[in-house]
Amino acid sequence: MTIAVLSWHLAQHLSLSSGLDIAFETGSYSPTKPSVAVGYTSLQPVVALRYNDPSGLDVGVSNRLLINRKNSETDYRSGTAYVGEFEAGWNVGRWKLGLVGAYLNQFTDDQQGGAVIGANRARTLAVGPSIVYDAGKFNINLNYQQGLYAANTSKSNAIWLSIAIPLWAKPPGPAAGN
Repeated sequence: MTIAVLSWHLAQHLSLSSGLDIAFETGSYSPTKPSVAVGYTSLQPVVALRYNDPSGLDVGVSNRLLINRKNSETDYRSGTAYVGEFEAGWNVGRWKLGLVGAYLNQFTDDQQGGAVIGANRARTLAVGPSIVYDAGKFNINLNYQQGLYAANTSKSNAIWLSIAIPLWAKPPGPAAGN
């Protein structure tokens, strides 16, 4: 869930955005069964920089800090981590073809019951192709990211399909002659 997003247009085709995401504790968590639920909330400040020429180059990087809360069931707290998501592509009409990826580096140790769990810092790198269609009022993005490297976590591949639809539109300006 995104709490706030601020965006500044620094120059033609260049923008800087910042915000705060919150990944809430969701799903059913069990300390004894495999599960994708982690059992904790994560606060995630984000800063992104993007250059997007509608008739050419589109490159961007999004920097995210994962500040993880404690799992109340297990008294376990995953360490704080940095995630860098990146994209590079070329706009051709309504289409964009490119490359996307993500890098994660956990830079503080996990803790349980106040004790440090050493040698357990996660690191991952994934990269893959992306195709985007700009339908005017919304965008459709399909990308595949192959896990190239993983330490202290699973190496995985992911397919992402996202549809971006604005929640509101800018109201039309006054009619000519009014």
